Amino acid sequence: MILIKHNMDNIQIVQDVYKNFGQRNVPGVLAHFDKNVVWIRPDAPEIPFCGTYNGHEGMIKFLTLVSQTIKMISFVPRQFLGNGDTVVVMG
Repeated sequence: MILIKHNMDNIQIVQDVYKNFGQRNVPGVLAHFDKNVVWIRPDAPEIPFCGTYNGHEGMIKFLTLVSQTIKMISFVPRQFLGNGDTVVVMG
């Protein structure tokens, strides 16, 4: 995953991506990713949105498949932990 550098620290960037995802704000999500992003969801035959998605168009396809496949009742990340370039989200 490639994130565009902003004047935000890594935890703030990930919080913003999660916030935009939870609000179904695809342009807000994509704003944090390079236009040449490669998004990889490891293969599992029973999950229809597995695969490799290239660029913003690929991410839009991925997010569309996720929204068509999963009915989210709640999307509430509870804790963001960061150490340098690594951010872990719990919840």
